[in-house]
Amino acid sequence: ALGWALRSGNLRRLSVVNLSRSCLSGAGVRGLAEAVREGALLAVSCLNLKENADGGGMWRADVGSAAWTDLFRSMSDSSVGLPNLRELDLSDTSAGQSVPFLGSALLAGKLRKLVEIRLRKSGLTNLAVGSLANAVRFGCLVGVSSLQLSDNEQVEGESWEYFFEAIAENEDGLPSLKRLDLVGTNAQEAGPAGRLATVLGTGKLLSLECLRPNFFQDPTEPFELDDGGVQRLSDAVRAGRFPPGLCLLGFRLVRGVQGIDVDRLISAIAESEKGLPLCIASLNLLGGRLREDSLMKLARSGRGSSGSRLSNLKDLALCDCEIDDHRLKRLAEVFCAHGCPRLTLLNLFLNKISPEGLKAFVDALSPEALPCLIDLSVGGQQGFEGRDSEEEKRFARHIESLKERVRSEGKLKSLRIFR
Repeated sequence: ALGWALRSGNLRRLSVVNLSRSCLSGAGVRGLAEAVREGALLAVSCLNLKENADGGGMWRADVGSAAWTDLFRSMSDSSVGLPNLRELDLSDTSAGQSVPFLGSALLAGKLRKLVEIRLRKSGLTNLAVGSLANAVRFGCLVGVSSLQLSDNEQVEGESWEYFFEAIAENEDGLPSLKRLDLVGTNAQEAGPAGRLATVLGTGKLLSLECLRPNFFQDPTEPFELDDGGVQRLSDAVRAGRFPPGLCLLGFRLVRGVQGIDVDRLISAIAESEKGLPLCIASLNLLGGRLREDSLMKLARSGRGSSGSRLSNLKDLALCDCEIDDHRLKRLAEVFCAHGCPRLTLLNLFLNKISPEGLKAFVDALSPEALPCLIDLSVGGQQGFEGRDSEEEKRFARHIESLKERVRSEGKLKSLRIFR
């Protein structure tokens, strides 16, 4: 009935087809396919089929992959496809497995005006993401402004790497893309996240504003970096072509790996023209290794007219980085040189800091350094750990005395937690 109504010729001016939550059947989707083949949907600018997923639930649908494949094939089979389609929403459906045929329609130029593609929780496969990558590589998505691919956990990291490489390899990248949603996918894990960092720094996503996961909406889901990812992020920082309007992001070292060299990143921040990109608000370098030389270089880079190279950093975790008293003093020099005007959290747990080293750190800070710091965590230092040990109690007493000193000297004016 749906296909007949659309093919009747009485709806040729129809611009919006909204069948979300309509308990679609395979026959209904095939009816849409026939209407597309016969050119009955030439005026349609929005095709919304979301929340027609197989399985249980209030909006249960009975659409197999064959029906979705037929719909996407019809776009290629038609002489003109869907020439005015701007929005395609297939979220919460089982259409993802058939997306390679949508990719074929894109490559055939049958969806030239497409601006928004929503495939959240659609059962995307490795092959499906690969087909989207090919469409990117051949410039078929240059006009797309929103690409929502979240909650597709079954796609492997290598497929996301292939997708990001396609953006980097295309001469124009994705110049119109403003929103890219990757929450609940393997794209944020080590490997793909490094490739994404490369793309962000090459200027191929200059219009990007909303990337998920991000610092505000998904604070517990930062992008992970392995050794290669740290190198790629460092190179991207040096290139300095991050999207100017991009939302705040977080990066962390991959869990369970010790000793990743983060000197490369510290040096890149010091050497780049703009310092740490404004979009990077959180760095968790747990278990990484940094030398005194790189901290000295970063401190020196803040002198003169260059300004702060850490102006938008809000959270910095340097836990278990083997920071000793010498490195801690260099870190104080970094904070004095760059101010770090927005840093609110500094975590130095599990290092090699002594009470004397902590005192020297506070002494070295200028009143202007770290004006917004709220939480300074320095517990669990080697030689002072152990619940209720005498050494731990001595360290705690030292922290209490430093709290009073900080207040009396007018330093760290926003500090609320010092532990």
